[in-house]
Amino acid sequence: MQGQPKPKLKLYVFHGGPAPRRTVIYLAERDFDAAQNPIEIIPCTISAPGAPAETLGKPPGSVPVLHDESTGFVLRESLAIIEYLEDMADEQGLPTMRGATAQARAKTRQMLGLIDAVTTDAEYAPVFGCKLFAPVVGGAEGQSPAAVRWLLGRIHQNLGRIVEYAGDRTPWLVDFEGEAAQEGQEASVTVADCALFAVLQYARHMFGWDLTERHPRLQRFYDAFEGRKSAVVPGGTWPAELTDLTKDWIDY
Repeated sequence: MQGQPKPKLKLYVFHGGPAPRRTVIYLAERDFDAAQNPIEIIPCTISAPGAPAETLGKPPGSVPVLHDESTGFVLRESLAIIEYLEDMADEQGLPTMRGATAQARAKTRQMLGLIDAVTTDAEYAPVFGCKLFAPVVGGAEGQSPAAVRWLLGRIHQNLGRIVEYAGDRTPWLVDFEGEAAQEGQEASVTVADCALFAVLQYARHMFGWDLTERHPRLQRFYDAFEGRKSAVVPGGTWPAELTDLTKDWIDY
């Protein structure tokens, strides 16, 4: 309706975390019209391991948090935020990043479920194994090589399932055009690709884990995505004084 102010969306993130990172990558790939959808990305800081991400004006809760200042609407959880923004994109007639058919969207959700499981385990494993998080569990005696091995096993099991479901037609995980695609037609990046790259990049730069090393298909995916503008991280996202501790692991 004419005369109504356009929504002013603010997305609060912590660039170093995999869940907020996936929303930032998604927004860079989605590339909303800034005049139509003014979405401001606001970085937060974390004072200590396990502390919440905070900045002035951020609604309570873990990041990412999406806040519509024009209505007071607040949305948390990265996948819910991406789904909401994709609904906005659909309303504006923009090309889909999750699939135009029920089957395509189901495949995307299947991938996102596995990626979310990988992300959760990749966040928990360091708590039980790297020096930075030892104080969180009461010191080194509270950490567990067995727990790290178990969580890594789960991570690689789910990455294997992602590889199984992805196929090999393109470097991306879900080719919406699939069998109907004309030879040479470029597949589009999907929301699942954004979410997977975020956790693989986080694991590699934050903890020194190359989670693609057992999965050549995912190495090809990572190499292809790493060259995209959306993959660039702000300077200081994973500073050496932090990663000196996050890359210092117990023997597992």
